[in-house]
Amino acid sequence: MFASELSALKKLAGDPLLTEIVRQGKKQIPAVSLTTSTLSGWFRGRSAPEPEPPIAFLLQFLHGRAKARGNTDLYGVDWYEDLRVRAWNQKTAARGGRPGKPRSRPPSSMVQELPTVLEVDPLLMGVHRPIRVPGHDDSTLPPYVRRDVDHGADGLRARMRTASRKGGFFVLVGGSSVGKSRTLYEALLDTVPNWHLFHPSSAADLTTAVESAPHRLAIWLDDLRPYVEGPSGIGAPEVRALLRSGALIVATMGPRHYADFTAQPEADDVEDRYQGKRELLKVAHVCHLSSDFSVREWGRADTTARKSAAAGDRRLQVALMNARSALADTKDTVNTTGRSSMTGGPPKKDAFSLRLSLDPDGGLSAVQSRAILWFKERLDAARPPMPSEGSRFGLTQTMAAAPQLVERWRNADSQDMPYAGSVLAAGVDLARLGVNSPLTPELLKTAAWGYCTSEQRARAAVNWFDEALAYASRRLLGATSALVPVMAGAGEAEAICYRPADYLLERVSEERRDVVPPSGFWDACLKHVTDRRDLLEVGRSAADRLRYIYAAPLLTRSFTEGNSEAYTLLSGILFGQQRVGEIVQLTLDHEDRHGRLSAFAVTNAARQMAESGYVEEALRHLEPHGNDFMTSFLRAKICNDAALLPQLAGLSAKGNTYASGMLALRFSEAGSVLFSFAGQVMEILKSLDGADAEELPLPQLTHDQMVQVGDLLEILFEDRPGPSSGLFSIGAGTDIMFMIGQLLEASKALMEEARRLFDLAEVDEPRQAASGDDRPEPSDLARELEKAGDLDGALNALEPVRGDQDAEWTRSSLLRKHGRDDAAFEGLRSLAESGDFNSAIHLSEMLADSGRAEDALTLLRDRERAGDPFVSVWLNYLLAEQGNAHELADRAMRGDDIARERLVHVAADALVGQGRQGEAFHLLRQQVDTGRKLAATDLIQWLERHGLAEDAARLEQWGLDADGDIAVPPVSFG
Repeated sequence: MFASELSALKKLAGDPLLTEIVRQGKKQIPAVSLTTSTLSGWFRGRSAPEPEPPIAFLLQFLHGRAKARGNTDLYGVDWYEDLRVRAWNQKTAARGGRPGKPRSRPPSSMVQELPTVLEVDPLLMGVHRPIRVPGHDDSTLPPYVRRDVDHGADGLRARMRTASRKGGFFVLVGGSSVGKSRTLYEALLDTVPNWHLFHPSSAADLTTAVESAPHRLAIWLDDLRPYVEGPSGIGAPEVRALLRSGALIVATMGPRHYADFTAQPEADDVEDRYQGKRELLKVAHVCHLSSDFSVREWGRADTTARKSAAAGDRRLQVALMNARSALADTKDTVNTTGRSSMTGGPPKKDAFSLRLSLDPDGGLSAVQSRAILWFKERLDAARPPMPSEGSRFGLTQTMAAAPQLVERWRNADSQDMPYAGSVLAAGVDLARLGVNSPLTPELLKTAAWGYCTSEQRARAAVNWFDEALAYASRRLLGATSALVPVMAGAGEAEAICYRPADYLLERVSEERRDVVPPSGFWDACLKHVTDRRDLLEVGRSAADRLRYIYAAPLLTRSFTEGNSEAYTLLSGILFGQQRVGEIVQLTLDHEDRHGRLSAFAVTNAARQMAESGYVEEALRHLEPHGNDFMTSFLRAKICNDAALLPQLAGLSAKGNTYASGMLALRFSEAGSVLFSFAGQVMEILKSLDGADAEELPLPQLTHDQMVQVGDLLEILFEDRPGPSSGLFSIGAGTDIMFMIGQLLEASKALMEEARRLFDLAEVDEPRQAASGDDRPEPSDLARELEKAGDLDGALNALEPVRGDQDAEWTRSSLLRKHGRDDAAFEGLRSLAESGDFNSAIHLSEMLADSGRAEDALTLLRDRERAGDPFVSVWLNYLLAEQGNAHELADRAMRGDDIARERLVHVAADALVGQGRQGEAFHLLRQQVDTGRKLAATDLIQWLERHGLAEDAARLEQWGLDADGDIAVPPVSFG
């Protein structure tokens, strides 16, 4: 298997020649020795590589090349290393005889008493309790309707039977209340009914199963997220250990968390938060369960309902009737009125007429005005979108009382129950913005008070909260409630707390994504949220929405409670506000509480201190943190940028090669300055011809040049006798010949010191010649030839690697530089049409820069239709830059979120053109309110583009206030 996976990785890396791999190995420092015959044996499986540098280099080389070619969904290098170890062990065992049988591990006492799958009560395992129908026992489940995912040779049950012989990990992804838990339970019941079933209460319990897993063990995790989060969460190594023992592990996951866990980090991310989770999910068989029943599933549901009703169980039949009734009501409402009474969204008949286009006179068209109004309504009223295929109530949601949950949410603000809406809104917002712990009554009450109007507060009875909470937590049809009561805490501290129902949270979160809670919400979090991770996540939510006035104290609380993860985010806010003294104290507190910061955190903090003008503080911050390459380089750079030459020399003397290199450049420049100055003085000497030196034009040096030369000479000679300090003055009685001698002597000394320092800087950097191959890359050679004026030679140097991405990019840039645009685009177009989406994007940018925006748009549209990834992002941005609101609106209506975001920017620019700048800002701030990444940067850049640089700087530094306006410093952080 290792050989086949290694060969597959080679193909993803562009199938480089074996000779090319050997050549690249020789260029490593130290060189890696490989031969083509060795590589051929590895790729064909004739031999297994030993754990030596050659295979480590090969894996890193192929993995990096594959990633550079746009293959983001790759297994990590560690995964390939696991396969290599397995292949090596098999080869070794084959040479040394048959491997011995693995010793069976004795089952732990915890596992010996476990029930079997057949014996367990599924309601206790997290399967939703069914709706209550008079005359039926709701402590048992109604008949199961088999899903499409259960069937087929590649279906869940077939895979599970195969895995029962060797171990398997299954993750079922789907929305809330779609039947994930029931589907997994029924699959276990069908395939391994007599296996022991272990439901660990925490990741720590699961670790004990790793240590003593018995034979024939099924592990039921249900919601995977709590087991993988936090420092004690499980990862791929623990799961692999369980799989080696033959265990079956099953878990569920929501689409949002699955998308988060599998997303690749963006280029500007300071940390890859989900790397371990991506590696874990690569071990799993991931199946997806749709919210809607297919035609075949509806047919099976009808058949099963009839059979169960004939046997006396009508619950499935009632659920089917309710589900179809809800769906029909939704369709009728939309078709009759053009507006959904359930959502209050815009009329459907107007949905596809959302085309923004400027009139010939540059004014707003009627359709454009309607589009802006539509966006403004969404901002002001926070109304949800039109019901889509995914928002219908399916059979499984109906069984779990989903329609009643939404109805309870919609009616919570009625006159009979005026405070229930505030309680439910607070509960949903607390959960969606980061409070994962059960919600205490105190937290709910304090937060809900902030949602009440001033009149409601004035008229509130003593028991307002108790009545509202009773409404929100009342069970619906015996299945669930909008706020689900749970027991939290331990021992005497155990108390009744609440969680929003999963389906309600999932459904309502989308409606409220651009709603920023009132100040009372954040104050309640500060007062009543105690879990340090909850504080971190709520603080992160506030920071993402530029509400620094709340983010800073929340993150400070999280850090104070022992969460070191809060440091990076909090320090970023404080640095932006130039509160460097607080950062220094925060760093000291971190070291006292959690030990030293990571090298990245240290250098990032020091860099920001130096950029803010706190150079000495930055150097003191770096001093205790060792001399690894990151801190060594930054210490040298800070000293060099601030012209602290004695400190730079001190670092060089202590072995900092970066400081030696930077100082060498300064000595070399100073030596050149003195040599040039001596030449100018020589010219004066030639022109004297008996005249007084004071009457001649004197050479001039800048003040900075004189200061730098003086400082470097002082560093060089210290207490030793050196050139006179009067190097730069010529006047009456000046011995010009002596002065020239002094200048040349000082220049020589400076240049010799530069050479010495350059040698020091290269001690740890073996020269390229040591690798045995110092030939330049074709692209580098081409650039050098072009600089020398030989364009034809440069193009000829690229011919042997025709079709290589780097070579074609170099060819295009050189041809464009010389005005040969048509030829410049030719090679890139071939690459783009072959499926290289990076080249497609690059070519589109070049076309747009050349004034050929329509050609760029045509290219991107063609590549999008061909299925190139990421091209749609560039297409949306280019459409926005060209003001093509008509096409953006079409794309937005088809569900393209980025098109919708860009369309808002086009609409905002149109509003500015009408002198309605405040409305435009209000419109763009909506995207910041959603917490969308880069929305804050977009808003800041928009302000700068419209001449509001001062507002942009204030927004970046201080964020938004409680009312959504740009905050005014100083901000009180409580």
